Amino acid sequence: MTDFDVVWQRIVMLQAETFYQKTGKPFTYAISGGCVVPSTTNRQLARSQFARAYERVPLRGPGELQDLQGPSYLFAILADARVAAGVHVAAGAAGAVTPRQEAARSLASGRRETGPELLVTSDALSVIDPQRALLVVTCSAAKARGGQPPGAADEYWPPALRAARSAVLAGSEYDASRLLPAWRRYTGTFYQYARPALTEAVAAGHVIIISGGYGLARAEEPIGWYDNAMRPADWPAGLIESALIGEARRSGAETVVAFASSTTGYARLLRRAPWHNAGIAAHLVTIAGVSGGAMVEVPRRLGLAFSAFWNKQHDAYPPGTIVEQLG
Repeated sequence: MTDFDVVWQRIVMLQAETFYQKTGKPFTYAISGGCVVPSTTNRQLARSQFARAYERVPLRGPGELQDLQGPSYLFAILADARVAAGVHVAAGAAGAVTPRQEAARSLASGRRETGPELLVTSDALSVIDPQRALLVVTCSAAKARGGQPPGAADEYWPPALRAARSAVLAGSEYDASRLLPAWRRYTGTFYQYARPALTEAVAAGHVIIISGGYGLARAEEPIGWYDNAMRPADWPAGLIESALIGEARRSGAETVVAFASSTTGYARLLRRAPWHNAGIAAHLVTIAGVSGGAMVEVPRRLGLAFSAFWNKQHDAYPPGTIVEQLG
């Protein structure tokens, strides 16, 4: 498989994802008959046009592609970090980063004000011991009711986070009369497909949950039932990011592996955390290329990816698995 074959495979997997032209105009695209069909034009861009553009990387802008069809779209797609860097698109498909891919990565760097430094193949996860990493997952809208009556309060978290929790929960539907360990409270699709690996990870590893009601919760931490989506604006700036760093240090983890949908508030928080400055290697596992039923399919695949990672079955990641190296 050539370098461009790998790039084209990524382009196919990323259809229906949002891309941005150099002007900032967003678009998506579909794949039809070996062509890219952008949502904002009737033009069909043949695979051969991307191949010719790829031969010219690194590129400074679409002006260098004016002899090709749809230069602004060619540049937007090829310069996007999800395409330019090493992306795992299906089990066994990823390979080593070549000099040409490294050049493409350089082209893509700095195109986002916030976001990952680069994307890597899922091979990057194979060298991580799951039991020694801090594993970060997200809460779900579906939650189990019931639990045990509250006991003595355990002050797991810094006062600032506890105060922010109280403020958020005060404005939410909330029942603290019965408590369950956080990982058992959530019952959404991710949790259904991450078990039994998640059960083992809670027992033998370090698992933390980003929560719309609690900010952060350790997997075994007793929490109540609530109904509140994660909105980063509900929380003081930098608070959850700082708590994530603090939890990594508390657990003694030098590596963090998080699992979250790419366009959610959870992912934004993870990308904003100053991992590099804290000396922590952090990776975000996301899913791309899901065009229909994403509300179910994305968490399903994330659950399967979590299981593959915990069980060290690195040839079993579901299609569309992407690993971002966070800065």
